Amino acid sequence: MVKMISRVDVHIPFDILSPVNEDYQIYSIERSGYNIDFLPLSRNADFATKKDPVIAKLDDRDAILCNTVTMIFHKDAFNRNITASLKLDPPLDVIEFALNFFLMRLKWVIQSPQIHPVSLFSTFSKIQYLNDDGSVLHEENGKFRTKFLELYNINSPAINKEIWNDSFSYSSDYFEIVGTLGWEYLLLDAIDELPQIGPSIVLANVGLEVFISGLLNKLAGKQSQISIDFWKWISIRNDKLELQPSVKDQYDILLKVFTGHSLKEENELWKGFSELRNVRNQFVHEGVARLNSSSPPLTEQQARDLLQKAIDIPRKINTWIPESLRGESHKNYVMKRQLLWQTPLPK
Repeated sequence: MVKMISRVDVHIPFDILSPVNEDYQIYSIERSGYNIDFLPLSRNADFATKKDPVIAKLDDRDAILCNTVTMIFHKDAFNRNITASLKLDPPLDVIEFALNFFLMRLKWVIQSPQIHPVSLFSTFSKIQYLNDDGSVLHEENGKFRTKFLELYNINSPAINKEIWNDSFSYSSDYFEIVGTLGWEYLLLDAIDELPQIGPSIVLANVGLEVFISGLLNKLAGKQSQISIDFWKWISIRNDKLELQPSVKDQYDILLKVFTGHSLKEENELWKGFSELRNVRNQFVHEGVARLNSSSPPLTEQQARDLLQKAIDIPRKINTWIPESLRGESHKNYVMKRQLLWQTPLPK
């Protein structure tokens, strides 16, 4: 059996300056049964988002703006059967792991804020199967030798006449009157932060803190049995944070005082809330977004599931409070999206 390799080229959405003809050592890792070699970075003109500079130097040497990470996957055999599915060999998750394995090390070594994890669902990549010596494979029926991937998460917002009119239907002071819309923006921004899991979870926690703090203040203002001065003493405590009610106390004891309900009544939401707090604390104090110090880092899907709980929590609590304090509910705009791209193959 002829031995093969799989060459994977991935476009990265930021440029990295490198000397031309630098003598880079080839490093390797093992993952999921694959030996993976990292080749020197390169530049693909088809991926370029800006023109080549007239002059590119690094330490007075000719340099190039690299935009492509190249990896060689070694395995005894690869599944190259032509199918309509995205089941590839090597799998997308293994490719993405190897890609970000390198990028995150590079980010740390050179302390670059521009470098960040790259999702294969937001970039262009090419998978090419070659003989072990790098030569082109002979053509075989039902098997592909090269596959180009341009993957998208289709989450583009949409607008129509109804949404356009609704956007201008609020009074100019509506957002100031409602007063707690900031938490909604924070939760939306948390979702947009993905696949940056740690920052996303932190934003979601801030959103939930802003929501409950603003809500309890409004509820206290409506409760005649609790004086404003007493409420300020409970909640502010002369700005001594260690004496103020914790966020858990706010969602449990204080919420029950004002509404007769605690978030603990909703087992799944309370579990999600607690896990959001745990992941936030792990990320803030240890730099890793995970449930506890012995658990693996959260996957993007696990983070999305937690963010959905963060959105569901205010929705549930809003059913426990007077309608006058809920603000205006959001419409469910039902629209059918159809998008088709036809991408010419690169050279």
